[in-house]
Amino acid sequence: MRNNRLKEKVIMLTILGTFFIIYLQAVTLFTAKSYGLSGFYPFYYSIIWTVKAYQTDMIIFNNLIKAYTTFLIILLIGLLVIARYRYSAKNKQKLNDTLHGSARWAGFDDIKKWAYYPAKE
Repeated sequence: MRNNRLKEKVIMLTILGTFFIIYLQAVTLFTAKSYGLSGFYPFYYSIIWTVKAYQTDMIIFNNLIKAYTTFLIILLIGLLVIARYRYSAKNKQKLNDTLHGSARWAGFDDIKKWAYYPAKE
């Protein structure tokens, strides 16, 4: 049980981390293209640029904040993926250790068929 929870947490953190890196990379690329910068910039450059812009130029800082809020949809999609994963993981049919072989729990029709439940007439 504990191993499954740990596995679920690792998967959720991996998904969230991946979407966070994609989010920062989108902001970095958008900002680089907006200011005519060419080349490849790692995802964390947008954070560095935000700190430097806050200290020097508020116009660039405001544009970076707009980029962060514009691409926030990427993080929201990541949260939806995590919510969907958690929902589907919890709703999987759990195996029952008390059943053996091809045995299954009886349904209402089975109970009526075996006459354990009085039929309405």
